Amino acid sequence: MSGKRRALDMVREELREITSTAEVSNPSIPARLLANESALNPSFLLQQALRELGNLEPNRYWLPEASTDLLGELASYTGFDKEWLLLGNGADELILSTMLTFLRPGDSVVVAWPSYPMYPYLSEVLGMQTVKVPICGDFSLDVDGMLTAAHNYSAPLIILANPNNPTGNLFDRDELRRMIEQSDSIVAIDEAYFEYTGETAADWVREYDRLIVWRTFSKAFS
Repeated sequence: MSGKRRALDMVREELREITSTAEVSNPSIPARLLANESALNPSFLLQQALRELGNLEPNRYWLPEASTDLLGELASYTGFDKEWLLLGNGADELILSTMLTFLRPGDSVVVAWPSYPMYPYLSEVLGMQTVKVPICGDFSLDVDGMLTAAHNYSAPLIILANPNNPTGNLFDRDELRRMIEQSDSIVAIDEAYFEYTGETAADWVREYDRLIVWRTFSKAFS
């Protein structure tokens, strides 16, 4: 139809520049270690879930009350009351929700780099700028660089993973605390691999109003 634009031509220009990094599981290999896949198939969990289907009402819209049991278990596991916890469909939804809550299009997100590629991907999809601050040669956190970047770009959000992905190391707790105390930004610490180290910043959440900690079932819990 002449004179009509194609839908592809109407896609935001900045989105056309983003290359997809999606990966598909390869059944010919036992597990993709970079995605933390398990070589063991926990099929018994699926069987247990199927037995519970009779107690569900799939014809009803999801209600917050449906997660009460899960929140109760997580409250016991984390040591936080349920009111402190927010559930999401994967940590990526929590990352997205954090960005949508505190940032506007055109804002900057400061991230320690290299790290989880979904941070810049999601921020750029939302029309935000990602400021990548390289970690030091010994894999330690460049706190001064992060603080300077956050100040220069008036960044509402700082993100880092601890333990870091892909370097696998923990950042110094005193340095983490210094960054939280000396910045004016929301600081989000991604603790996807917390269960492998047992070290967490979650105990600081009650102390620092601008601290958010993300966790996930997709790693240690497979």
